[in-house]
Amino acid sequence: MRNMYNINYYTYYLLYLLGIDLWFDLCYNVCMINEIICLCGSTRFEKEFHAIARRLTLENKIVLTVHVFRHNESLNEEQLNILDELHLRKIDMADRVHIVNIDSYVGVGTIREMQYAAKLDKLITFEV
Repeated sequence: MRNMYNINYYTYYLLYLLGIDLWFDLCYNVCMINEIICLCGSTRFEKEFHAIARRLTLENKIVLTVHVFRHNESLNEEQLNILDELHLRKIDMADRVHIVNIDSYVGVGTIREMQYAAKLDKLITFEV
């Protein structure tokens, strides 16, 4: 569990034994200071991905982003499928999905990622 008070597992267990089950929700919702954000969007906007990831990191966010920009590299079909699946796992881990939609461009892959995130009830935000 992520918390800013560095409460150890013995304390969690003691509170659980005392019947203070709400502590877990409180600690997750109140003590959590590092939101996990997954960046999604067209990989043709590599510079923008880096700039947004930098800004969010400086805002104390954990940023899951693209590291292989398919529009700038020649990749085979197997590698592309691996990257697509890996990015869905990043969405699984995220608290929020942030769409990099430069000039309002949203491609087919981004739409698929947004649909996947919506199915998981993830918060979806857009770069404006």
